[in-house]
Amino acid sequence: MAGRYTVLGPGFPDGQRAGGWPEAVIVTVPEGWSSASRQRGGGLYTADASLDMASVANVLADPCPQDLNPRSFEPPAMIDPPVGPTVDELASALAAMPGVSSTVPVKVTRAGFWGVQMNLAAPADLSDCEGNTLYLWATTPSAGETWYGASLPGWLHRLWILDVDGQRFVIDAASAPDATVNGRLELLRMVAGIEIQNRTR
Repeated sequence: MAGRYTVLGPGFPDGQRAGGWPEAVIVTVPEGWSSASRQRGGGLYTADASLDMASVANVLADPCPQDLNPRSFEPPAMIDPPVGPTVDELASALAAMPGVSSTVPVKVTRAGFWGVQMNLAAPADLSDCEGNTLYLWATTPSAGETWYGASLPGWLHRLWILDVDGQRFVIDAASAPDATVNGRLELLRMVAGIEIQNRTR
């Protein structure tokens, strides 16, 4: 249902926000969008687009793994040493991922916080990857669980990597190769209207 909603992030069934998240992330959702479970990531999606937010802790050493079950007791290998805590360090690590095309990060302000904007594009053919999926990053553990950002074949991810009062926070506006112009514009309007609130302000 269309409206303005607070997205809590993954991990908490009792209304608390996820680990590493700002106090409140508020999104205006248009008609036709659905919501993933608030305890399972809080993403919003249509058939050809998605809007996700994440507190990213690290990136995968191999974004195209075989025989991977991210929900098993065998977590995927992360880069070592891990990504540093800054916006620029995460942007550099994502740009360096094998098989991923990226644009040069550009300094931006979004929702009142500074950061960078960059695009990542997944290869059109991911048939060699587990589940035909490209795995990008691991979230900050929340309620004892870690979640993984991922991409389908050929999807474009427009990323805003923000410094929210010392917490690194990522907005991921992703669209399919066959997404309509109107669908892409709608996605960008949602990003433009995101409100981020934090207690320190």
